Amino acid sequence: MKKIIILLIMIMGLLTAGFTQVYEPLDMRSGGMLGAGNLRFVLDWAYQENNSVGSSTFDFGLDFGVGPSLEWQNRIGYRSVEGSDYQWAGWLELLKFQLGHAENGPAYALGTGIYIPVRKSESLGLLAGLYISSAIKDIDFDFNIGFDPFYLTYADLGNGVKVRNGHDLKIDLRLGYKILPFFKILGGFRLDQYFDGKQKITIGDQETTQTIDGGAAWNFILGGRLKPMDYPIVFDTSISFGVSSRSEYDWQLKFGLQFQPQSPNAEW
Repeated sequence: MKKIIILLIMIMGLLTAGFTQVYEPLDMRSGGMLGAGNLRFVLDWAYQENNSVGSSTFDFGLDFGVGPSLEWQNRIGYRSVEGSDYQWAGWLELLKFQLGHAENGPAYALGTGIYIPVRKSESLGLLAGLYISSAIKDIDFDFNIGFDPFYLTYADLGNGVKVRNGHDLKIDLRLGYKILPFFKILGGFRLDQYFDGKQKITIGDQETTQTIDGGAAWNFILGGRLKPMDYPIVFDTSISFGVSSRSEYDWQLKFGLQFQPQSPNAEW
């Protein structure tokens, strides 16, 4: 835990000056705001493998700038595991509030939202996070920390097993470096700290509750971002790797598209 605190202090020391981008990073978390009355459409596809089990997911998103300091984000996924039929998954409704944005300093935002289960294997959950974005010259930063999510209900995994995860503390940092006016390279990491959860197992008429041990998971990401000049479109691609036993996947390949019709020349 001391190492995590030291890491946070070092990162916060870096976030000192610059601008924030209007276009969001790959996982749609930043301190910048969309702007009143603006829309953003999001589409991405990801393929990942974990212990040789592959899954692919399409994610759809629509964001709206409710006001200069308030943004409403909507997300839902369409997922297939091991070649099975695609099913809806991962419905998220999130409000993002800007806490501050200095002209020559970082932007801070608070996000709070709810995960709505759309299949038996999902749980109702709440999330909250602090998002910070800034830049120094051609290098920009996105730093996030929060609980994502706190599960309120059990997910039904079948065979008499129902699971409710514990609190998940998430910390991530992404760096972007613009090497050309239209191309940026990306890199970063994410730490998922899982706390103890619970599972219920039903055998016949007997139900027992067991503890699920927590643990830490590290994921590292490399990617690129392409923005055609004078067009309101951004293309993203990334590959990320899980480097601990609790990681969600061994590796993941992701492609994304953002379309923001009101801002063809926005920062990205």
